[in-house]
Amino acid sequence: MTDHLTFRGSDYLFRWQSGNQQEFTPEGQEDLQKWLEMMTIVRYPDAHSADRMAEIANNTVALYQKNGKILKVDAVQATAEKPAIYFAEAALSDAGVLEIAFARLQLVESGGMGVIYSRRFYGVSPGVNHEASAWMDKNGALIEHALMGWTLPAP
Repeated sequence: MTDHLTFRGSDYLFRWQSGNQQEFTPEGQEDLQKWLEMMTIVRYPDAHSADRMAEIANNTVALYQKNGKILKVDAVQATAEKPAIYFAEAALSDAGVLEIAFARLQLVESGGMGVIYSRRFYGVSPGVNHEASAWMDKNGALIEHALMGWTLPAP
């Protein structure tokens, strides 16, 4: 189990685990009901083939589509040295919360792994949507680039 992650120069501390999913938030965001930034690691121990990983990526996109709006989907094809990498970006909403999720999925030595960076905005006013849009304009491409180039934690 990983006890902390570093992403874009910020430390994320372990907060919660259930099954193959671990959640991490920065210092000062310990309350999992009211966080702003979160990193989630999901392990898929049954994913040992490119086909299975593609299926997991497609299921992730379908889940995001069901619960929000897909903003972007992309994939980096496999090479002889590296497995395919799948990327999905979505805006998810719930009562009083707008969450932007950036997901990277790929095969690793121990199976499949998903790494999700999420940013939340609280409230239901048009101002919240404006705040989220401004944040995306400033940070969306940077987050995607950082996540796609990030060294994954050890399995």
